[in-house]
Amino acid sequence: MKQPLIFVLASIALLASACSPGPDYRVEIRRTSYGIPHIQAADLPSLGFGEGYAHAQDHLCSLADQVVRVRSERSLFLGPGESEEHLDSDFGLKALGVYEWAEASLDRMPEEIRGWLQGYVDGYNAYLRATGTEEIPGWCAGEPWVRQISLADMAAVQRALIISPSRFPQLIARAQPPGSEVALAAPTRIPEVAHASNGWAIGSELSSTGGGLLIANPHYPWRGANRFWEKHLTVPGELDVYGVGLIGSPGVQIGFNEHVAWTH
Repeated sequence: MKQPLIFVLASIALLASACSPGPDYRVEIRRTSYGIPHIQAADLPSLGFGEGYAHAQDHLCSLADQVVRVRSERSLFLGPGESEEHLDSDFGLKALGVYEWAEASLDRMPEEIRGWLQGYVDGYNAYLRATGTEEIPGWCAGEPWVRQISLADMAAVQRALIISPSRFPQLIARAQPPGSEVALAAPTRIPEVAHASNGWAIGSELSSTGGGLLIANPHYPWRGANRFWEKHLTVPGELDVYGVGLIGSPGVQIGFNEHVAWTH
């Protein structure tokens, strides 16, 4: 891959022995003038550690909030919510068994992926320990629901990403038997979804440089938990990829490497 021009504003070399009681992670995080993290690691678990640490620097509150959600603890910490939205979310995710599925999936998870995810968890927790809940630079500073996370928490967040754009958990919470007085008085309709994505691929014969071009335009929000985080991930000799991933999701989901670019 042709390396982007990097103006390094900040660089941090992390050794897990200093940041975490876990494995020996070896990773360096460099920040460009726009704050983009360029993470170079010795292996995939170390890469996960760097991702989790850098992500916590940028978006700890968003991931902490999603962990509360997948644990079905929104109403515990935030009350029932407007129109009982937090209670509905808790009930719906419980009914879908999101967290139980995540716990059961850990034993089936490939070792390579589990190591990457565990590194992410350890990196997040290392940043939280080093910074302290009261000093987090975000809207969740000092909140009692900001805690250390676990591997099961992260697996549940990945599972919830599949259903997060929908309102199915809330619909499940309010479901009523057909013909009941509640159902007849307030029929529930599945909401129309206006989400879409598009992309443009330009072949080499139509570009001025003779190289291909891919323009990605995913219609994802600019705010909230379902937004993208830009990063450059490198494990020398094994991985070199640049792009974006959803907040709290390791790896690059839309991006490019030396050979190919992709979108969705």
